[in-house]
This record gives sequence, structure tokens and C-alpha cells, in this order.
Amino acid sequence: MYFSSIIKTDTMTHTEKFNVQLLASFQARQVELYKQHLEGKFDWSTMSLYMVKEVYEHNLQDVFVVPFYIDWLLENKDNTLPFMSSGSFLTALTDIDNFMAAVVNLIDRELSDDDAQTAEVIFLEKMAK
Repeated sequence: MYFSSIIKTDTMTHTEKFNVQLLASFQARQVELYKQHLEGKFDWSTMSLYMVKEVYEHNLQDVFVVPFYIDWLLENKDNTLPFMSSGSFLTALTDIDNFMAAVVNLIDRELSDDDAQTAEVIFLEKMAK
């Protein structure tokens, strides 16, 4: 019994892991674009266009329903909540729960505990860069 409890039972396929890494890279890129917007490199509309472009470049249009994603971006244009607020735009971009929901949508099945842990590690590594 002891050994079976410490053996990791990761059920994610190689393709699923690759897709989760792709999704995490996309999320990190969204944060990068938002920070560039805050630095004044471009306005909200331009940032939003870049973000939508990233959806297609990462082939995630099935995960992010583009018309709804555009609406969400536009609705957040005047979001002035502080970064530490649960309702801030940056919090939404970096929220692990949002990421995990997208992972489930992406791989089209519920995650085992080990799969969820794998996805979380991938997410945290990408966000740390």
C-alpha cells in the first residue's frame, strides 16, 4: 500500500501536456502585453488586438470563444481596481482557477489530482518567467 500511494499517476498524454504548456505560454504572453500597455507602449485597443491575435497564434480559438473574449477585453478597459483586488484585470490574467478551467476546456475532460498538479506547476513556471 505504501508504494502505491507515492507513485504518481499522471494520466496526461504528451499532447495534453504540450497543450497545457501552450496555454500557459499564452497566459504569460497576455500578462506581458498588459504590462506593456501599462508602460504606455500601446493603448487598450491595440493591446486587445494583440491579445486576440495571440489566441490564433497559439491555436486556442476553441478554448477562448473569440467574440466573448473580445467582449471581456472591452469590458475591462475601464477596470481601475487595484492589482491586488480579486476583480482586477491582472488578477484575472494570472488567476490559477481561470487557467485550470481553460485546461479542462482544452483537454476536454476532468483532471485527476495529479494532472491538476502537473498543470499548476506548468502554469507557475510560465508565470515566473
